[in-house]
Amino acid sequence: MLAQVRAVLQGIDRVSPTLAGTLALQLFCYPLPNRRLAPDRQTLVSRAGDVLARGQRADYRIDHRHTLRVYRFDGLPIDGESPGTAVLVHGWTGAAFNLAAFVEPLRARGFDVVCFDLPAHGDSSGRMTDARRCAQAVRRVIRAHGPVSALIGHSFGGAAISFALREGDLFPPQLAPHLRDLRVALIASPNQLSYVTAQFAGQLGLSAAAQRVYEARLSARNHISIADAAGNISYGRAGRPLLVVHCRDDKEIAFSQGENFTQLGDLVTFHPVSGLGHRRILYAPEVIERVVDFVDPKAD
Repeated sequence: MLAQVRAVLQGIDRVSPTLAGTLALQLFCYPLPNRRLAPDRQTLVSRAGDVLARGQRADYRIDHRHTLRVYRFDGLPIDGESPGTAVLVHGWTGAAFNLAAFVEPLRARGFDVVCFDLPAHGDSSGRMTDARRCAQAVRRVIRAHGPVSALIGHSFGGAAISFALREGDLFPPQLAPHLRDLRVALIASPNQLSYVTAQFAGQLGLSAAAQRVYEARLSARNHISIADAAGNISYGRAGRPLLVVHCRDDKEIAFSQGENFTQLGDLVTFHPVSGLGHRRILYAPEVIERVVDFVDPKAD
């Protein structure tokens, strides 16, 4: 499928880079789910579905046409004050079930847990989306379930969190009352939007001219500068503790993207792993334990 799209787009590019760049943007905003699952992943997805089935399910309206599918899990009783709510944000072409392995370990620490399908993903409505709309969805969930003390994002989910927190000196004013002692954990997330756009342009074989059109229109659509859309800027401005977990053999988001977060100095804890790739990392007991320990204030 990608080879066919690439061939058609390259043909258009030779005639009109502007049209090719415009079409590339449309493709970039269309999350095409991966329906081919290896047997071991099919088992994990089935188990994740069982987890979500135990949650309190709701559909939240985010505008006059679109809704979000949201799952909430109450934390288990613990001694002392509840640590608050943990919100899980999945990656591009994923769904809430991708982070289901974190639900019970977080509940066991007393966290209420919320996960949801991003716009145009899973059982949320829509067919196309972008970083700005996904950031709006993150904010909608935070406002509904605050105080939120932990945000955990995988891949593009980390970028969506970054966009949600990027306005203002610390947090968007309307969001600040819903956040409490926030800690953020990113798993296999990109640091720079320019890396993502260049990677996508390379997959499509776009010319430099078409890539410039595609990136310019993406910038206008999301009200951002591609060059300035970086996790180091957003998370540095937020000034809250950050854990970054990245696999050395990640073939989708380069390990160097995780390493880039270390430029934040003492704000960031960088935890490299090996042999877990881009998705198996979400089911690795060592990763789950490391993330849960990081966001749990009692584990300090």
